[in-house]
Amino acid sequence: IKDYAIYGNKFLEYIEMSTAVETIGMRSFNGVNKVRSITIESILTTLGEEAFNGMSELKTFVYTGSTLPTTTGNNVFPTNSIFVFSFVFF
Repeated sequence: IKDYAIYGNKFLEYIEMSTAVETIGMRSFNGVNKVRSITIESILTTLGEEAFNGMSELKTFVYTGSTLPTTTGNNVFPTNSIFVFSFVFF
C-alpha cells in the first residue's frame, strides 16, 4: 500500500487486508477517523511512519502474520486513543 494511499478518508469504516499486502507506506491510513477495527491477515515486512496515526476511533488491531514488521519511523499507531493490539503467530 503506497504512502498516503487513503490519507484522511472520511468514509471508510473497516479495514481488512489479505495475504497480498507486504508493505504499508507512510501515512497510508493517517486520519481515517471512522475505522474502529483493522485486521491484517498477511505477512507484513514494513510499516511506514504514521501509517495508522490519527485514527481517533481505532479500538482493535489484529495482525496474524508470522513475524513482526519493521517500522520506518515514529508514531505508527494512534497516540490519542486506547485500543487492543493483538499479534497472533502461527
